[in-house]
Amino acid sequence: MPFFFKFWNEHPALLYGLAFAGGITLAFDQLWCLAPLGMIVFSILEHKHRLLLFSLVVAAAFCYVHLTILMPPDEPIQGKAHIHISSVRPYHSTFREGFIVRGTLVSFVPDGASVSVARNVPFSLKAGKNREAVNQDYVIQATLRHQKHLFVKKGTHWQPVPWTFSLAEWRFQNKESARAYITGKISHSKAASFLSGMATGLFDDNTLHNELSRFGLQHIMAISGFHFALVALLLNLCLRLFLSDKTSSITLVILLTIYFLFLGSSPSILRAFVMATIYFSGKIVERQSRALNSLGAALIAVLILDPVSLMTIGFQFSFLVTAAILIFTSPIEAALQIIFKKRSLSELIDMSPLDQHGYILSNALRKLLALTISVQVVVIPLSLFWFQKFPVLSLLYNMFFPFLASLSLFLLILGLAVSWLPPLAGVIHAINSAYTNWALNLAYQLPMSLDLWIRIQQIPMLLAAGYLCLLFASGIFIKIIYTEKHREQRELAYL
Repeated sequence: MPFFFKFWNEHPALLYGLAFAGGITLAFDQLWCLAPLGMIVFSILEHKHRLLLFSLVVAAAFCYVHLTILMPPDEPIQGKAHIHISSVRPYHSTFREGFIVRGTLVSFVPDGASVSVARNVPFSLKAGKNREAVNQDYVIQATLRHQKHLFVKKGTHWQPVPWTFSLAEWRFQNKESARAYITGKISHSKAASFLSGMATGLFDDNTLHNELSRFGLQHIMAISGFHFALVALLLNLCLRLFLSDKTSSITLVILLTIYFLFLGSSPSILRAFVMATIYFSGKIVERQSRALNSLGAALIAVLILDPVSLMTIGFQFSFLVTAAILIFTSPIEAALQIIFKKRSLSELIDMSPLDQHGYILSNALRKLLALTISVQVVVIPLSLFWFQKFPVLSLLYNMFFPFLASLSLFLLILGLAVSWLPPLAGVIHAINSAYTNWALNLAYQLPMSLDLWIRIQQIPMLLAAGYLCLLFASGIFIKIIYTEKHREQRELAYL
């Protein structure tokens, strides 16, 4: 199908990223992925070289999983665990306080055995307040439950593994320092908790989290690709005020790398980091990058580092929502011009000042609606698949609340940037504190009567996969038509 092949020819990294994801999915015995793989193969069937390389990538990913990953049994098992720690965060409950430790289970050897039953899979465990320094690997005696949860008895000896290293302790200490600094500058406790959580990912205000979850805003409370991309945008705007385009791009790549090491490599953050790095590196070498190609490169990078993440909620939401934004937003915005007509510059100049302001608002509304629709065509079915429910008011709140949160983060970064001028920084932090507290109150402790939910039974995996296949196949088809039409319009305008 030459029509679709042109799209793959312009986005080869996305094509091979999907091939790599397909091979990993097959390795985990998820045969439903044969449908999307078959659709892609059919679209490149006439191009033997591309088809051969696609098949080789699928096979390589399949072998990579079987060589590097060994999933543990479902039943509880006791033994020695070799753990590599990637993150640690505090937690509080009614009866206990301590830390949640996460990372990679390098191996797990059951008691009385000599062969590991697990290899390179994620784990989590709860540690007490007097935990070990998590700056290296450890071997511990533990019980492995539900394939990834380690239960460690109080007083268990943590045996350090020589010649190993982890950034988890450095990351945790710096996040704690950043959170303490933000809390000291923001007077409203609710706003301080929100801003420190957005900046560091260490969010432990369960009340606020639950309140925002009622309106589908829980993604705002966890550090994610959204926050990373937003920080990249804000830093880029600030740097370009003082530096040349190329110099600001080089500086930004360095700053984003440091910020990435500070946050940790969750799938959504790594995706945003890879895409941002490719984009700004392209500006450094004066080469234009394609966003969908960058998404494919990020897909490969994430799955090489952690193939198991493919089956997680965070991975699927991050990549599918980003793909939906990149594929659907422009065509949907063009379709919405039937309602919100786009005007030429000459027409805009001839308008009265009132009409000009009205046009600007309608133009912004058109873009906002296009973005919202693009996101929701994926978010709604994914939410129903994973949680069997979807908050109706999230359709409204996600149209404006992420923007409000973005402004809060912008003010925070601005206040930090002028911290060498304490009076000015103090004023900015005071404004941010009051503003953020006001924004949070828009979704805080509202009447329960506003909680409207769509609830359904469990959606079969095959049905969800089929919907997404048809959705993105249709989206690619529409985007190709839109791109060709847009290219013709530019050529005619030039003539």
